[in-house]
Amino acid sequence: MKTVDTLVVARTDQLSVGGLASGPLAWLEEIIAKFSELKLCWLLAHAEDEVVWGRVENGKLLLSRPGDLRPATLLECRLFSQAGELLVWRADGAWEARLVKEDSNDKAVKWIDEYQILWGSRVDSTATHVPEGFTPLIEVEQNGMRHRVPCAVSDADLANARLRLQVRHYLDNDRDNGETSIVLSRLVKVGIFSDKDLVEVPQWQN
Repeated sequence: MKTVDTLVVARTDQLSVGGLASGPLAWLEEIIAKFSELKLCWLLAHAEDEVVWGRVENGKLLLSRPGDLRPATLLECRLFSQAGELLVWRADGAWEARLVKEDSNDKAVKWIDEYQILWGSRVDSTATHVPEGFTPLIEVEQNGMRHRVPCAVSDADLANARLRLQVRHYLDNDRDNGETSIVLSRLVKVGIFSDKDLVEVPQWQN
């Protein structure tokens, strides 16, 4: 089984994170272009005061609300696709970064997928100024929690399924005790998943 180091193809010193301080959006678009083979297509960013979704269209990163990401409040962001993920996070006042690339032909890697349910029990028909390609959702049972997701969702979709975030956990064996544990996790996809779409058993690549 391969270790986490074989999945990480670039780290902080190779990704020139200095550009984040002046303009996160422009820097992220440079990463999208530089690693075009990953076809990075979704963004999930966490800041001190908000959560921002994004989607990539023709190499441009479009956000769920107007403007750029704010460097002063940005804590973490993930650009992801089925092929890989860029993770950027703030640690002790400095930016750190990690790029993961998954080789679908590599049979030595083991992983298991988790499908996290996201807010959104129906489409928010009261939302205004919604960017193209995003859907405003509201979670009725959670005090009306709202967000704008980077994909098309209808009330008909939500009648029989839920919006979920697919998270992939990579596994490795501990060299001392032989136990299997999670060594790295990344985002894979955001979208509508019905119960039949969920895989309940580990996805072993033997």
